[in-house]
Amino acid sequence: MLYSGCFYIPLDGELPDNRMQDILSVVGDCLIIADRASAERVRSEENKDRVIVFEDAPEGHGDDDRYRFSCDTDPMYVIFTSGSTGKPKGVVTSHHAAIDYIDAFAEAAEIDDTVVF
Repeated sequence: MLYSGCFYIPLDGELPDNRMQDILSVVGDCLIIADRASAERVRSEENKDRVIVFEDAPEGHGDDDRYRFSCDTDPMYVIFTSGSTGKPKGVVTSHHAAIDYIDAFAEAAEIDDTVVF
């Protein structure tokens, strides 16, 4: 997704059906990439044509160079929270914010180029 210049929204396959559908209704028009086990669960009348089974997707990212025009303030992913009302609300994280988080975590955990996991 990031190579195509798009952001992604990770969804937990363990979410209750109504919560999953609430999030998908907030997201609106999007492509849903799911594993075979989850595809039928997210496929409903309103989004049946938007579901791609990951195992059936074509390999590679093609010749699309849109990612080259991305900048660090572009959205990377959106995490949904329930908020105080229980309605899904998306929190956008940019590429820059993710890199800052990784840098801060590495410093706090004293992880450098000598650490092997």
